[in-house]
Amino acid sequence: MEIETVSMPELVCIGLSVRGAWHELPQKVPAAWQRLFAATGDAEHFLEVSRKQPDSAYIEFLGFLASRKTEIPPGLERHVVAAGRYLRLLHAGPLAEIADGFARLHAHAAATGVRLGDLKLDFGYRRGLPDTPHELYVAVEQAPPALSGPAPGSAG
Repeated sequence: MEIETVSMPELVCIGLSVRGAWHELPQKVPAAWQRLFAATGDAEHFLEVSRKQPDSAYIEFLGFLASRKTEIPPGLERHVVAAGRYLRLLHAGPLAEIADGFARLHAHAAATGVRLGDLKLDFGYRRGLPDTPHELYVAVEQAPPALSGPAPGSAG
């Protein structure tokens, strides 16, 4: 599958957060999916938002896309992911190989000189967690604005 750079709009999500060390996530995240599925009624299309923390822990937000007006079910929370640019890859393999897809995105960025941020998006989760296609995104770090020379006629 081809890797591309895309722009994403602001995303409003409703769901729940899981925090843990990398080695804890394989136990914590599936249990959290089950809690989310039980709490969300008729929602069908889910995503996972991941961000590595400065202390090397991870926060995984499991949820569904919503509008700002969507009522938040008890026990869940609303998060907003700011608009931004991302590297994108379509993952058509098993759920267990999604980490390999993110590794491909990171390798592509390293090979092409693209600086990545810590935010990852993973769209494609369904109730029961079947092996469905997923869209994987890693945020591209926004370059700071370049400084130009002094304006004509200014002291500098």
